Amino acid sequence: MTIDQLSDRQCRILFLVAEGRQRQDIAKALGITPRTLANDLQVARDRTGLSTLQLALNLAKNSTNGDAAGADLRQEQTRKNDAGASA
Repeated sequence: MTIDQLSDRQCRILFLVAEGRQRQDIAKALGITPRTLANDLQVARDRTGLSTLQLALNLAKNSTNGDAAGADLRQEQTRKNDAGASA
């Protein structure tokens, strides 16, 4: 299994899954539909032959892109919280 077989978004999704993020929250933060998220996870499984959990754990252990993905999600959540507080 190599991460090179996956798109940047698929890698980001898998890292966030490994962090324990909810799929609906991941989809919102990345600006994609839950269906697109499910499709990305399926493609990742198909390309690598591994389950999503196995992929996510391997990615979390071996990737530096995941740190950026987690930071992006936290930043997006903070922005939404700030917008809600000022409304």
